[in-house]
Amino acid sequence: MKSFFSAAVLSFVMTLPVLADPKSDISFIVEKTVTRALFEGALKVQRPLIISALENDFRKKNLVINDSETFFDLFVDEWIDAFTLNMQERTGAIYRDLFSDQELADIAAFYRTDSGLAMIRQSPALMQAGAEIGGLAGAEAAEGANKRLAARMRSENITIDSPSVTQQLLDILE
Repeated sequence: MKSFFSAAVLSFVMTLPVLADPKSDISFIVEKTVTRALFEGALKVQRPLIISALENDFRKKNLVINDSETFFDLFVDEWIDAFTLNMQERTGAIYRDLFSDQELADIAAFYRTDSGLAMIRQSPALMQAGAEIGGLAGAEAAEGANKRLAARMRSENITIDSPSVTQQLLDILE
């Protein structure tokens, strides 16, 4: 009788919902998804744009760096760990605001599966590929937008700064 009672209690307990620990779930999710590797993938694609912006900023300050690539690498080495930690903390707060305790438990459970772990492993590559195709899609969309904007500026007689600046813009856009 005792073993029957134990089995019955165990069966009952196994059917009870597991109480989620939202803080642990958030920590796990963020630790696995907001990573240095993820940001390194994004930086790889954005590198030329960021270096160009740095060079322009330095030029405004009368400083020319001949080896911007090395400077950028040094800067990223000093910056990325603090950035990643800051992003993890902020992302955790966003997860807390957007998801219920049960949803957090479900998301964490997914990331613990083989498919979830595969998703985590491939996230940096997905981020990098998304940034690359985003750049291409943006350039293609801009090409059509340039011509449409020029036509709109002409049809609505829009002037930016002065007629000569407007004409220079139209020449570039068309």
